[in-house]
Amino acid sequence: MSHTSETRPSIEIRTWPGLAVCSALQMILFTDELPGIGEDFERMGRGINSDFANSILLFSLTNMPEALTDMALRSLVIHLEPEPFLNWVDNVNANTLATCANNAKHGDKTHRYEEIQSTEVPQSEDPASWVQSKATASQRIQARRLLANPSALKAMACKTLRTFWSPHFRPIYASHDAAVRAIANEPHPLLSRKDLPSLLDGFTGRSIDPAADWAIPHERILLVPLPFMGPYVVLMNATAPEPMAIFGFDAQRAVDLRTTSLATPDLTKLKALADETRLEILRFVSRSERFGGEIVTHLGISQPGVSKHLRLLAASGLLNVRQEGTSKYYSTCDGGLDAIADEIRQLKADSKDLRRGGSS
Repeated sequence: MSHTSETRPSIEIRTWPGLAVCSALQMILFTDELPGIGEDFERMGRGINSDFANSILLFSLTNMPEALTDMALRSLVIHLEPEPFLNWVDNVNANTLATCANNAKHGDKTHRYEEIQSTEVPQSEDPASWVQSKATASQRIQARRLLANPSALKAMACKTLRTFWSPHFRPIYASHDAAVRAIANEPHPLLSRKDLPSLLDGFTGRSIDPAADWAIPHERILLVPLPFMGPYVVLMNATAPEPMAIFGFDAQRAVDLRTTSLATPDLTKLKALADETRLEILRFVSRSERFGGEIVTHLGISQPGVSKHLRLLAASGLLNVRQEGTSKYYSTCDGGLDAIADEIRQLKADSKDLRRGGSS
């Protein structure tokens, strides 16, 4: 079933320790490329010796994060706490694990997609590409040999996970546990949002472009608070046990944003205008309705870049989008533009209240 203006996906919050451990193990390779991910996580990365760093790289080269996440989803065990989750890994069938790892390596990316995006800078990275760029020829050969030897592959995966969990990752996980549970266990007002970009904006503090090349709308969206992400979001597209979009984000940042938002006006539209490219789009379409290709030509930047700006403007209520066949046409939304004045007035009123409070 595809989405229409009358339908909306099911949106839920879940705690997935299995995803937290597997994703953290892979991302520890990239602490140098992921500024601001968290001081505790960065310290852990600096404290890992070269032998263990090699094991983590092989773990990622053999697609263990993807394979174990997919297997845990299918087996309905990804919700287990870390120790029971690692016990489950100890007991998985080695041949099944190797098959799943090889499928992840050679499978159709439209059915298994993962990406890391920054919530603070324009950045989008495929973890698999990162891993390949870091690996030497010798490490690639080691990975191929492991994939051809299920028993050795499983032994490597179990040892690497156990070594990573204790003593490396356990303290970080414990220190963030309260934030993870606070997001997962309390009803969240943002879940009433109908559009995914503004929903993610509320949890991460900045609009996220949710996997621009996903062709199929999702009927189910899972939001997974994680204990280490910093200003980044993991986007995953899974097909089993059912098609779903998964967004992993930093739990503590979400808690802080929720606390702040209780006393902060909605400035979604003003945020959308804080970019010269988006302002130019509004100027261009204000003259007349424009076909998407016209906007790309006018701006002279890539199609994906333009699409990201258009989605953000539409999600903020500043652009109308009209679908005609496979083409989209854009025009300014007068109501959305008028609402900007209300946001400014609210911001001014809050500023006055703060001044009164400070002088009393």
